[in-house]
Amino acid sequence: MKFDVLLNHIGSLGKYQRLMILWIYLGASMDGYHYGISVFILPTKQHRCALPNLPNDTYKSQGNYHDTLVNQTIPYEFKDDQYVYEKCHIYNASLGENGTKTECNSWVYDHSVFSTSVIEDMNLVCDRSLMSANCIVVFFFGVLIGVVTLGNVSDIVGRRTVMMYSILLQGSAALGSAWVNNIYLFYLLRFLTGIGCSGSYIPTFILATEIVGLKYRTFVAIIEQAFFTVGLLVLCGLAYLLDDWRLLTTVISIPSFIFAATYFLFIPESPRWLISSGRLEEADKIIKRIARINNKEIPVEYFSEISAEMTPKVKFWKVFTSKKLTCWCAIMCFCWISVSVVYFGLALNSQDLGGNVFVNFSLGAMVEFPAYFFCIIFLDRMGRKKLQSLTMVVGGVSCLATVLPILLGNSSYQWLVLLFAMIGKLGITSAFGAVYLFGCELFPTVLRNSAMGLFSTCGRIGAVVAPYIAELVSLVPITVASVQKQLNLQYILLVNHILSD
Repeated sequence: MKFDVLLNHIGSLGKYQRLMILWIYLGASMDGYHYGISVFILPTKQHRCALPNLPNDTYKSQGNYHDTLVNQTIPYEFKDDQYVYEKCHIYNASLGENGTKTECNSWVYDHSVFSTSVIEDMNLVCDRSLMSANCIVVFFFGVLIGVVTLGNVSDIVGRRTVMMYSILLQGSAALGSAWVNNIYLFYLLRFLTGIGCSGSYIPTFILATEIVGLKYRTFVAIIEQAFFTVGLLVLCGLAYLLDDWRLLTTVISIPSFIFAATYFLFIPESPRWLISSGRLEEADKIIKRIARINNKEIPVEYFSEISAEMTPKVKFWKVFTSKKLTCWCAIMCFCWISVSVVYFGLALNSQDLGGNVFVNFSLGAMVEFPAYFFCIIFLDRMGRKKLQSLTMVVGGVSCLATVLPILLGNSSYQWLVLLFAMIGKLGITSAFGAVYLFGCELFPTVLRNSAMGLFSTCGRIGAVVAPYIAELVSLVPITVASVQKQLNLQYILLVNHILSD
């Protein structure tokens, strides 16, 4: 008796599965905290050089005398109908406004939105400004390493073990990062946090889909992403209430230890993995527990007939011996990179959309819910290819349209940037949900795990690139948006001409 057939007898999505999935998905939702926290601890902050010999200097004006000192000490230029102070230079102290400009080594920061930040505490401005993007990149590089390694590890030692130790690593590294003052140590801890996030999220997805029946797997797969969005919204609320980046990071780290303890005490291993590993006695106990909680009867003959569902091992490199599979693989890699660049580019740059960063971040998260609902309803009705092409068009056109206020040259149209960015986020989130299932189903079972590992790696490459593209956008927004739009359109043409439904 195959395990999927057995699930039909003991419950494909009964009380046991619902409780299990709810709890492990709540644990996975904490990934949203660590993915999104960069918006609140590494914000773009206005700053200028600190006035020498004025210990209580602030970015905010302290009155006419203070303004006079600033004007005499800090170089400024007329830009966009207003005077703007230079951020990295100061006049020579002995000559004042008539002197030469020199680089400064201390700054004051705008506290109108965020009272503290990593950027301010570690002075990641001027010639150190790229270090801010590096903080985001090292996190996603950690996620990439986790994707490459921990998926295979979970096939060897089990889903539960990897989930438990990964979420413990996630919490420990994040908690440590809250109290360091050295940027390179901060890099290391964010890197380890990324590995922990990857190891807690992917095995959770695998475990959840392995304990439900076949007809519920699409729904279960999409719902995990919705829990990730819940994590983003909780993070935004905490960031609004806790106006201190160290306290915020500490608070979001603590639940990891609670979930690690509950995984150890209450969460059992995947029975499907236990069966495939030959650990039938352990699987038998869990199967009986599922049947008892679901109030179902186990067929008497089930264990004498159940098969290990072992599949022959095939090396992934054999994909590239088939021109068709090679082409599919290349297209899906391109898609994952493109979708990830847009998704994380929008998610991590809420402050650049104008208006309130908390409102922008919340809106960007909330539009993901209708995107996931759209996927659940139409993935099977429209087919993966049509849905993905449609959502890529919506996302691409909307992202390109965000340059309209720049072309119109009128700041009163800034609301259009937020509107088109939210429509773009809606489209690209739907595309993310579609591409995940599309890529999984394109490949034979014996190659599926390896293929998804490759695609996830490509997606994390896109996430690593996104912070640097954000820096480029500030210089050439029209060019970058146009390039991204062309990438999306080229992908859609390839999908519709080459890939099957």
